[in-house]
Amino acid sequence: MKYEVDTFPGIRVPVDEETSLAGDLYRPRTAEPVPGIVTFHYGRRTLGVRCFRFFAEAGFATLVVDCRGIGESDGMPREPLDPREGEDGAAIISWLAGQPWCTGEIGMWGFSGGAALTLLTASRRPPELKAIVPVMGFTSWERDLVHPGGIRGGIGFYMLPCIEKMLNDFLPPMLGPDLEVRRKVWRERAEVMDSWIADAWRHGPGDPDWRPRDVDTSTIAAPALCIGGWLDLCRATMLDTYRKIAAPKSLVVGPWLHDLPENAALAPVESLSMARDWFGGWLRGSGSETGVRVYVQGENRWAEPETWPPPARRVTFSAAPGRGLVPGAAEVVVSRLTDPTAGLLGGLWTMPISDLGYPLDQHDDDQRSLSFSTAPLAEPLRITGTALVTLELADVSTVRRCVAKLADVDEQGRSTVIANGLSAEPGQPITLDPSCHTVLPGHRLRLVLSDGDFPRLWPAPAREVLGIRAARVELSISDTLPPAERPYPTPARDRGMLKFAQRPVWRISRDHVAEGVTLELSANQRRLYTPDGARISERTFGATARVGMDDPASASMTVHAGFRLESEEGEEVVVRAGIAIDGAEGVATAETLIDERPVVQREWHLG
Repeated sequence: MKYEVDTFPGIRVPVDEETSLAGDLYRPRTAEPVPGIVTFHYGRRTLGVRCFRFFAEAGFATLVVDCRGIGESDGMPREPLDPREGEDGAAIISWLAGQPWCTGEIGMWGFSGGAALTLLTASRRPPELKAIVPVMGFTSWERDLVHPGGIRGGIGFYMLPCIEKMLNDFLPPMLGPDLEVRRKVWRERAEVMDSWIADAWRHGPGDPDWRPRDVDTSTIAAPALCIGGWLDLCRATMLDTYRKIAAPKSLVVGPWLHDLPENAALAPVESLSMARDWFGGWLRGSGSETGVRVYVQGENRWAEPETWPPPARRVTFSAAPGRGLVPGAAEVVVSRLTDPTAGLLGGLWTMPISDLGYPLDQHDDDQRSLSFSTAPLAEPLRITGTALVTLELADVSTVRRCVAKLADVDEQGRSTVIANGLSAEPGQPITLDPSCHTVLPGHRLRLVLSDGDFPRLWPAPAREVLGIRAARVELSISDTLPPAERPYPTPARDRGMLKFAQRPVWRISRDHVAEGVTLELSANQRRLYTPDGARISERTFGATARVGMDDPASASMTVHAGFRLESEEGEEVVVRAGIAIDGAEGVATAETLIDERPVVQREWHLG
């Protein structure tokens, strides 16, 4: 049955005696009580309405709520994944369960930051929470985003999460009978609030302040459908979350970037339909089918192993003098000066950049690193789970960190990244991100070693020597993976998602005289409607990152983004934010204009 939907924008959800949060409610039009679904997020207005109407049309009272300090919500913004956000999430669930038009059975769904808050809330085990669907979420603000592997991160964190949060912080309240009062509170808050980028800049790699913000997913008791992407920056987190949860669970991992699987350019699927069916079973008492379904890259097919990781045998390859990468053990003594410009050709898959960024041919980057390749394979090599790279550094080595990648090299010499990993302690074993990839007969497996991965990582301050005495990679190989019994439904061509208003720009350029490399990104989007009738008529984004061969310490990055929002009454709100980092210093700015009149302007100095 598909229900008609009533929308209640800007409702107040009390979370304690002094604080209420702002939310939008989508209710199916029926006299019978229905189960509820909660989404808790860092900025509901920029999410659109399609996902939430979809769940309401399927018979769920769907509530999407802003965190403290955002829009019409009370309070000051907290640091990301502050444990108290989980308490607020539990209070939202309790409130929804107590409404007379709700059965009291609640599910929780979220994408990215919403998935992280779903996992954080579920770890508190609220009794009314009966099922969750986290889509590409993170559980460690430092490890997954800010400082991957204990190394200062690059454009991935500063590019989108920070700039989006600044825009949401500076987007003013747009509705309600007490609008002027709430706008006054919002202006006062905006004048003193901290920013995510300032918080991250203060806390370097390994700072003990990060630890309390890690989510312990082993405490989750709600049945969980975990959805991840092999090309998503959170893929290891989602697989680890699936492994740790002791409740009934299901896992789906496709060849996707950090975006809803409906939007994927490769093997798109209806993840919302999966979530609807999962909630339909667990919130209505019948349970849902559990299992594992993963996309096998290289073979381009879906498989359904009984467990993840699937049964596998361990196979070792080693670097050998003049022979590349060979089975078994060997020793090689080789060194080269590191190249800070390598990394861009691997794509943007480690960054939350939606449908831009599928891996490119990284052959040239491989040649700027130490790389070792097998002979063309006679049999397929199906890599599943995680790989372990063990290095013995030579005495000449001066690197202060190590990056390792596996790549699939086809008959034409094109190199596609399979998995990567890094270590902030040179010489320590490196666990690569999990993968499911078959290197086909005639292709070669390549191990690539360096000290950088620009722009995912901020480059080391100077070029170093990477010297290797021995290099080994241990793989998990699954000889068989049962094929999926039934195909996934393909999403409708018009999925109602936010569309690009013009062709996005993803440009990589190399200065062959100054030996520098530049990344340019831009995207202009439009037609995003909010529940109160307001319309984001334009959403702009652009970023540039540069690094030079001779002076990597002077690497720079600039990001700018903005919203133009129009209310039903004709009021125009413009929000703009920017970040500029040059070496060890930076500045972040944000401003809000209402009908072309500046209302709030802020600046944070970093360094």
